[in-house]
This record gives sequence, C-alpha cells and structure tokens, in this order.
Amino acid sequence: MDKKNTIAIVVLVIVAILVLIFAYIQSVRTAQENAEWNEWINHPAAPANEENIKIITAKHQYKDGVHTIAGDVELPTPCHILETEARISQDAPSEQVTIVFASKSSDPECDPIIVSERFKVVFKADEDAEILGIFDGENIILNLIEAGPDENLDEFELYIKG
Repeated sequence: MDKKNTIAIVVLVIVAILVLIFAYIQSVRTAQENAEWNEWINHPAAPANEENIKIITAKHQYKDGVHTIAGDVELPTPCHILETEARISQDAPSEQVTIVFASKSSDPECDPIIVSERFKVVFKADEDAEILGIFDGENIILNLIEAGPDENLDEFELYIKG
C-alpha cells in the first residue's frame, strides 16, 4: 500500500470510531432520560396512609382514538387554580396514561373554603390504555364512569348516588 491509501484508511477508521462514540453517548443519554421518566411516572409519591387516598370520579369517553375525561374536583380554597395534564408512557407493556392534577394557590391569605372545580382532559391513546391519576404529587384513584357515545362532555352533569 502506498502512503495515500494508508492515510485514507486511518482517517476512515478514526471517523468510524468517532461516529460510534457519539452514537453510544446519545444512547446512554436517552436511556437515562427514559429511566428517569419511567421512575417518575411509575413510582410517583405514594400516599402515607392508603385509607386516605383521594378518589376522583369523572366521566370517560373514547371516540375516534381520543379519550375525554371530565369531572369535578375539590380544591381547598376559592383562590386555588387547577391545572391538568395527560402524560403518556408507551414503555410499559401496554400504553399507560397518567392524568396529573396540580392545584396552586393564587393568594396565600385566602379563606379555607372547599370549592368544586370542573376539569376536562383530552388525549390520544389506545382504547385499552391504562389510566392512572396523581393529585398534587400523590397517587389517586380515578373512578371513571363511561359516558354514552352521543353524550357531550363539554356540558356534562355528574350525579353520583351514594
């Protein structure tokens, strides 16, 4: 082999090694991010006493690949604002959706009067996706009542006997 071929082969080997190192670093970084997300989604803060687990009852509708969950939740004061988010994890054996409820006070001096706040969460997921819930960092039980196919969850009324 002449010098030009040797130099070309060495350069190609170095480039190949650099590409492999970069790919390995990216895969490790992605695996770490996925592990952190899975740890958070599968093991959120557990309630200290299972007898005190919050239960949220809501209507659930699945139509054309879209889930809609609508209901009421109690907030500790009229000054609290409710935020909801659907977090979808596809790493589990089946698709898993966690509905995250977060309440934030807009006024720390607000009178502690429990109020009811409506919510609606819409997300795309498999029809048989497992749906879990978290409220202010605590696991909750979502008691989902199936809505009729023609029922409009924008104007729902939730009446529970009991």
